[in-house]
Amino acid sequence: MDDNRDYIHLNELEKLTLLTKEQVFDAVESGVFRLHANIDCPDAAAVDSHNVLLYSLHVRGFIELTQKQSLQVLVGKCQLTRFKAVPTLAYAKPRLINQAFPNAVKGQFNGIHEQRLSSKNIAFIVPKLVALYPEQESMMQIAKGKTSQGQVSSLVGLLSAFTEIISESSKQLSPLPIGLKASDIRLCPKSLSQSFNRTWQDLSRSDNRLSNQAKPVTNSAENQVGQGLKPNIETNPVKMIQHRILTLYPQAKAREVWNLIREDVREERYQFDVDVIIDGIDNERLYTSKDTADGMSFKRFQNMLSEVRKGIRE
Repeated sequence: MDDNRDYIHLNELEKLTLLTKEQVFDAVESGVFRLHANIDCPDAAAVDSHNVLLYSLHVRGFIELTQKQSLQVLVGKCQLTRFKAVPTLAYAKPRLINQAFPNAVKGQFNGIHEQRLSSKNIAFIVPKLVALYPEQESMMQIAKGKTSQGQVSSLVGLLSAFTEIISESSKQLSPLPIGLKASDIRLCPKSLSQSFNRTWQDLSRSDNRLSNQAKPVTNSAENQVGQGLKPNIETNPVKMIQHRILTLYPQAKAREVWNLIREDVREERYQFDVDVIIDGIDNERLYTSKDTADGMSFKRFQNMLSEVRKGIRE
């Protein structure tokens, strides 16, 4: 199993290459290298080149940060409000805006498409779209106007005025920024090679090439016998992770195995996900770099675990 990933984690840099984080950060500051990020936005929205909303959708994948955003990452202050739609993104669960937000108006956008258009029309992604009432300051001004007109003569009347204002106001669509964590940051080997004017082979440590890393399991029959692995387990990265856990915790239940993986990924220990193939995992879904945007359900994970457990017993 060769590791042919297009992106590596920041904490893998010094393990896989001769570069240091300081060298990469210097390259970012000098403008010759940009960071990438792994994003997962279930409440995103697609926008066309005229700033007109297309639809709400779930967006997952990798994006290249701008130089400004890359610099912000270095000081821990990077927030994304929108980013370009690129081929490395996957889209799922598209819904028309008027279906996702029935009573909302365009707000900060130039309009809302009422018919679904091709994904070719997507120019930008808003990572989180929400519908908000007008700002409280605006409502205060209106309420003061009502008071000056003698329509509100008491506190009760003022509260009634606010209720009337809110009920008469339509929610406005607005983008909310999302913050990036250190675990979201990725490095592109191809970009590293170009920025440092060296081949990836030259940058890689001789004992730990990205394209030829030592794996806990290989395709040899000898290793399959020694490890007790079946061919379908050895070629499935998730099953290999499950096998490593069951080797240590043979009585572990499916949810316990799931939580061990989740903690392993969250804390970036990679005791079980040694090949770093998991991009994200929540309570119900697991995502790998080769998955669709929908990822793997816990039910499917549970069925796979049963197959691994059966293979160990045979």
